[in-house]
Parts: sequence; C-alpha cells; structure tokens
Amino acid sequence: MKKAIILILCVLLLAACQNKGKSTNTEQSTRTPDSIVGTWYQLKSADYVISWYFGEDNTFEIIDDYYGDVSIHSGSYVIEDSIVTMTRDNGGGYGKYRIKYTDYGFKLMYAEKAGRPLELHENKQKLIESAPNYYTSITYYKTIADKNGYVIEDGVLIEYIGEAKSITIPSKVKSIESGSFSRVRNLDKITFPETIKIIPSHVIGVEGSVSYVYIKDGVQEIEDYAFWDAYLLELHIPSSVTKIGKDIIGVVEGGISEETTIYVEKDSYAHQYFVKEGLEEQLVFEEPENIWVKILIITVVVVLVIGVSVAIAIVVKKKRK
Repeated sequence: MKKAIILILCVLLLAACQNKGKSTNTEQSTRTPDSIVGTWYQLKSADYVISWYFGEDNTFEIIDDYYGDVSIHSGSYVIEDSIVTMTRDNGGGYGKYRIKYTDYGFKLMYAEKAGRPLELHENKQKLIESAPNYYTSITYYKTIADKNGYVIEDGVLIEYIGEAKSITIPSKVKSIESGSFSRVRNLDKITFPETIKIIPSHVIGVEGSVSYVYIKDGVQEIEDYAFWDAYLLELHIPSSVTKIGKDIIGVVEGGISEETTIYVEKDSYAHQYFVKEGLEEQLVFEEPENIWVKILIITVVVVLVIGVSVAIAIVVKKKRK
C-alpha cells in the first residue's frame, strides 16, 4: 500500500514539473484582446527607435525618432480575429499582421507572407537598454558625459557628443580613443592639447564636419589614417611631432584634397615628411611658438598696469591734500 502511494505521488510530482516547464516557455500576455491602442516602440539600434501609435479612433502613425520625430507613415487600421490590417492615408495597403501579445508588448506576425515579426515594446527606456550596442551608443554616452559633452574616463577621451563648433580638448585628457570625434555633427575646429602624445587612427569621421585641426606643441605622433578622408581645410602640426603615419589626410580618390593647407615649422619633421610626399605646394610655414616672448609680453603688461595704478593713486592723494 505504501509503495502504491509513493508511486502515485511521484507521478503527480513529475506531471507538475512538466507543466511548470511548459508555462515558462509561454509568453504571458498583459494586453487586452484585440486591442493595440497606445504608443509602442520598435528598436533599430540604441540610438534609433521607431514609435508606433495606435489610436482608439482606429488611426495609426509611425514616427521616426532618430530624425527628429518625423512621421513616416499614417493611416487607419482594423482588427478582426487577432489580425490587424493597416491602410495608408492615400488608400494603399500598409500590411496585414497577426497579433501575438507578449509580456513586453506584442509582436506583429506577417499574415500573408513569411518574414521576421515586428517586436513592439511598451517601455522605451528598457528597450533601448536591451540593445547589444547600448553601452557604446550616443544615447548612453549622453547619460555619462560632462556638461561640455566630453566622455572621459581615467584621462582617456572616449567620445565627444557636444554641440560646440570649436573646442580645445581639456588638458586633463592624456589619450584619445580612435573614433572619438566620428559622430559629431556641428564641430568645425578641434585643438589637440600638448598633454596628448599620440593622435590615434580615424580620430574624426569620414567626410565629417571638422575642417580645422590645430595640434599643440608637445604632441609627438600622428598615427596612420588619423584624419583620413576628412577633407580638412587646415592642419597645423608643430615641430614636436616626430612620427607621422601613412595617409593621415588622404582621401578615397587618392592623394589629399587640393583644398587642404598644411601648416608646419620650417625644417621640422612634418616639413620633411610632406616634402617627401610631394606636397610642397600645400605647405605654409609657421613661426615656432616662443614661450619666452610670451612671458616677456605678459611681464611688460603687468608692470604697466601696476605703474598706471600707482600713478593714479599718487594723483588722487595729492588732490585730497
């Protein structure tokens, strides 16, 4: 008798485990049957989300968030037997999809042809954070950048996402990651400080917005393809640079852009480098920055200010007497 009872309990326990296993593979719906009213989000990338709006009046609109909330499709929809049929405003069909509700929103499964389902989510932020490239996206960098748009960790500039047209990289930056300026839109001029010893490959974007690059005395190396295909108008290189890689300002068509002017110090390494490259006609010589002249000028100005202040004080004192 005891053996029979134990056997029955084992069978019941096994059946319960099997049913539990099945339920974990089933997406739990939190949606109202035959209703998709609301705003839902489709992920393209961490920086690119498309919004789907379905109204109670059976209208729909699809909005491209990446390009500034641009409406890309709109029209009307009807739902029948869990199948939604969408029609554009111009009368053309947009698509027919079977609705499959999920714990995050719902899927639109193609009803008339094969195809990858469209996954629409209820929570936009959770959706963005689920993207494989989220932690290297502009969206994420905006959450950790400083007030000027720099993402800096342990002295390394990882990305610049600011909106300034002209910047001087902070002196606290000791090195730069490749591609740090590859996604800027408004930046026109970059000044690299002396604290950065090496300018890495592909530091700015191909055919980007940057036109003027100034490199401060103290930088020692410019790696291969640093400003490749960037179509710079001006590149200023100091005498401290003693190593330059290949095609630092080359373009896809070959050589460098005829509009690029390269400023170097006479007889410097950069001067000799570009002569060997046959670019003498695009070189302009700059005078080396003389720190002692700067110090002298500052000293003279300070002395003059103090002298004038003392003179004024003496005149005022005499008048009071």
